[in-house]
Amino acid sequence: MKLMFQGEEKDCYASVLKVQITSKKKWINLVLVYGLGETPMMLASNITIKSKEDVIKIARCYLNRWRIEEYFKFKKQEYKFENFRVRTLNAINNLNMMLTYTIGLIGLLSEQKIYITGKISFLIYIFYQFS
Repeated sequence: MKLMFQGEEKDCYASVLKVQITSKKKWINLVLVYGLGETPMMLASNITIKSKEDVIKIARCYLNRWRIEEYFKFKKQEYKFENFRVRTLNAINNLNMMLTYTIGLIGLLSEQKIYITGKISFLIYIFYQFS
């Protein structure tokens, strides 16, 4: 199977083992994906696996989720997103949306080779005052 990993398409293969978590006494599927690094990637899943396509779906879903996690990590580290204190879910969603739009704007402007002066955090600060 071919998987996108760290910006490259890699040839991989996978195997599945049924394992039991001792504390829960439940059986789960352990999907082992080989070819992404020196050691296999181990993915635990409670999804029923009936075919090779199910294994590929689990691996692709995990890698897609990982990209989303990396995106939020980037937001937190580069723009100090976790330092903002808001009290409601609506305020968190608004702040996240504003930050996403700001990152998109920076991307568009950098593609056009327009240089941005000042700090982006100023825009976020203004938005935070109105949240």
